[in-house]
Amino acid sequence: MNTQVTREVRDWIDGLESERRKAESERLLEIFARATGLEAKLWSGSMIGYGKYHYRYESGHEGDWFLTGFAPRKRAVDLHHARVRALRRSDAAAGQAPDRQVLPVFDQARQC
Repeated sequence: MNTQVTREVRDWIDGLESERRKAESERLLEIFARATGLEAKLWSGSMIGYGKYHYRYESGHEGDWFLTGFAPRKRAVDLHHARVRALRRSDAAAGQAPDRQVLPVFDQARQC
């Protein structure tokens, strides 16, 4: 399978200390590429994300963030997913952002 991965993502994964996290990250790259069909990009220096959406809060704060992705951490691999809900046209015009979810995925062996 040909996965689209930026050099920045590849270098970051290669720099992980844990061989286990490297292997898990490589597998997740394949899974997310197959599921999304999008290029993996590095966000905030330690999260690998796919897709992009623009958000704007009522406070005026706004920015861009990825739709789905993962973050290999020392204790777990976190899966990130923006819950995109159906928006009315008026909500979309107001720039309402999807909700975010972070799901930590822990090593089962460590939980025993």
